[in-house]
Amino acid sequence: MKIKPGYFRNPNAAAAAIVGFALLTIVMVPVIISSLGSVAAPPGTAHQATTDPVSTAEDTLPPAVFTSDDPHKQYMHQAAASDGWNSEELRLLDRCLTDPRASFLPGILEKNATHVETPALYHPQVTPEAISVSYAFYIANRSLIDSVALPYSVPGTLIVAILKIETNFGTFIGKQTVFDVLWTLGTGDDKDVRQEFKLNDPDQSKRLTRRARWAREQLREFVSLTDSNRLDPLAIKGSWAGAFGLPQFIPVSYRLYGRDGNGDGIVDLFVLPDAVASIACFLDSNGWDSNASYKRRRRVIMTYNYSIPYAEAILTLADSLSKRL
Repeated sequence: MKIKPGYFRNPNAAAAAIVGFALLTIVMVPVIISSLGSVAAPPGTAHQATTDPVSTAEDTLPPAVFTSDDPHKQYMHQAAASDGWNSEELRLLDRCLTDPRASFLPGILEKNATHVETPALYHPQVTPEAISVSYAFYIANRSLIDSVALPYSVPGTLIVAILKIETNFGTFIGKQTVFDVLWTLGTGDDKDVRQEFKLNDPDQSKRLTRRARWAREQLREFVSLTDSNRLDPLAIKGSWAGAFGLPQFIPVSYRLYGRDGNGDGIVDLFVLPDAVASIACFLDSNGWDSNASYKRRRRVIMTYNYSIPYAEAILTLADSLSKRL
């Protein structure tokens, strides 16, 4: 499928359209909408086409040596090179790292080093109020959700549960710059970085080292994806884990499971049809079976987010919705 420029559309517009439609269709508990900045690539920013008259031949060549006064950026470049990134991938990375907007986020390291999943985190998502909000959203959008999900044999109630718990139906997509999250995490296997921010106890070191390798894999996908679609990688917002869009996909998941649900030739995770199709494709590809045991269904949900409390909250909300239909 050809991905056209603009698959990252304005999440505010998408969220407003979705929630607004639901509110007009059925009386529901108000959904508190967080203010989000536009993630669409502004005109004239990085990653212009090579036909742009201001571009030069030098822009297409990788730097002979990457140097930065920022030791974190220097380490990120060296780690990517050691991971086997090719010259074009390194050029894209370096262009982003040298952008004055690129920022190292110590809080992201701490969050990823210390975060613990507990059932209490998800209790607000399975209250009677949350179930009512989710039910109203599903009723308002049921025809679209069920028709888009039908080829994947994934129930609409399950998709709605994921959309609710991930982003509250697109009203809270995240405030962090995805590029900054991923490159910051990509330095977590540097012992000097862990020492600098006092994140060097054995458990934290192990978690950040493992996370760093994962983050660089995601970052490699992300810089190539944004470049090929002429998107500004430093304008796309997401979560502290580097996920984006209504379904909160990471870059590799976008490549593997992103689907065009409305037939416009664009895989846009910030619009409902594409988000629904992509979630359904993900679950179907990872073995979802509505007739399987609870343990098996929970295991499939954990391929989406490796957390038992998360998976159990998703199944609880989906089952609660099914009982109301």
